Amino acid sequence: MSVLAAGLITYLSIFLLTRHLSSLQLRRIAGYAGWCDLLLHGTILYIFMGTSTLGLLQAELSGLMISVTLRAYRHLNGYERFVLARMCWVRYAGTRTKLVAPAKETVS
Repeated sequence: MSVLAAGLITYLSIFLLTRHLSSLQLRRIAGYAGWCDLLLHGTILYIFMGTSTLGLLQAELSGLMISVTLRAYRHLNGYERFVLARMCWVRYAGTRTKLVAPAKETVS
């Protein structure tokens, strides 16, 4: 039970930290959700491998909750990806959002 509570507390702290990011930054992070998952879980395994089993379980539980939240954000609010052929960011709509104009491209 303490692993579940610790995992939830870690997840909530990271969730509150992401509230400081703009929706544009969150959509761009969500656009590369697979790479974010790989980086997140690789980092968790690297950092917590030498600790106790409960520490690793707590970290992985919070990592899984972050991954699920990222996927839900991507599905509901859409995402952006950088297209090398056009050298711009392209936005893809989610189920809660709708693009009223053709995909607005921003160059950064």
